[in-house]
Amino acid sequence: MLKNNLLKFLIVSALSLQAYQAIAQNQQSIGDWKVQSGPNSVEAYTTAGTDTSFGVYCSGDQCLFYLHNSLLCHPGSNSPVLISGVNSTASVNLQCANVNGALFEILEPFSVVLNMIKSDGPIGFALPLQNGSFGVSRFSLNGAAVAIRGALERASDSKSKQTPVIPKTVPGTQKRQDIVI
Repeated sequence: MLKNNLLKFLIVSALSLQAYQAIAQNQQSIGDWKVQSGPNSVEAYTTAGTDTSFGVYCSGDQCLFYLHNSLLCHPGSNSPVLISGVNSTASVNLQCANVNGALFEILEPFSVVLNMIKSDGPIGFALPLQNGSFGVSRFSLNGAAVAIRGALERASDSKSKQTPVIPKTVPGTQKRQDIVI
C-alpha cells in the first residue's frame, strides 16, 4: 500500500513538473517584456498600465508590430502616430485590422518601428484623439531586442506547419525570416 502511494506520488510529481515546464516554456519574462507562445502564434510584448500594450505578433511566417490601448478602433481606419525614442523620432501609420476576430492596431511601416526598438531607453507613442488632444503611451525597451529575437526563434522553430493565421491582406506585416534584430 505504501509502495503504491509512493509510486502515485512520484507519477503525479513528474506530471506536475512537466506541466509546469510546458507553461514556463509558453510564457517567459525578459526584462520588462514577455514572450508568449500559442498553438498558432508567438508574441513578444510589454505593457504600460493595465490596458495598454505594445509588441510584435507572429503567425506562420508573418509578423506585425501592434499597439493596443483602451480606445476602440474601427477595422480599416487609419491614423498617424508619432513615435519617440531616446535618439530618434518617426511618424508611422496605425491601421485597425481584424485578425481572426481580434482587433489589432497595426503599426506600419514595420522597418521604422523595428529600428526604433533597436535603441535603448523608453519608447513613446502619441495618437490623435477625436477631441483634438493627443493620447500618449510610454513603454520600456528593457529586454525588447532579446524578447523579439526569442519570439522570432520560437516562430521559426514551431513544428506546426499550419496555414498562417494573419491574412495576406493585413498591412504592416513582415516575413519573419526578413526581420533582423
